[in-house]
Amino acid sequence: MPPVSRLYNAARFVLQAPRPRCHANPLLRQLHWLPVRNRINYKLAVMTYKIHSTGLSAYPSHHINRRESTRSSDTLLLTLPITRTELVRRAFRCAAPSLWNSLPSFTINSGYPTTFKSRRLKTYFFRLSFDCSVHV
Repeated sequence: MPPVSRLYNAARFVLQAPRPRCHANPLLRQLHWLPVRNRINYKLAVMTYKIHSTGLSAYPSHHINRRESTRSSDTLLLTLPITRTELVRRAFRCAAPSLWNSLPSFTINSGYPTTFKSRRLKTYFFRLSFDCSVHV
C-alpha cells in the first residue's frame, strides 16, 4: 500500500470516518497532519536546520554549503549545485538547498529549534497544504 493511502486510512481510522463517503484532506486538516509531500519537505528542512545550527551530522554537512552573501542579510542561504537531470535534483545535496532557499526568511530566522520546527516551519507547510493565508 502506498504511503499516501496509509496516511489517509490512518486519518480515517483515528477520526472513525467512513471510507467511501468522506475525502481525506479535511481529515488531515482536522488532525493537523501534513500531506506526504509536505511532510517530506518538513523533514528535509528540519534536517538541514539541524546540520547548520547544531552541527549534528558530519556526513550530510559536507554536501551543503553556505552561500556567500554580498548584501547584509541575516538569512542563511545555501549554494545550489549545478545539475543536469531530474534524478540528481532529488538527491539530498540538491534538494535540501533548493527547499531551504525557498523558505521565507521569518521561518529560517526563528532562533530556537522548537520554535523553528513547530511554530514556524510546520505552520508554514500546513498553510501551504490547505490553502490558508501564507505570509511570505
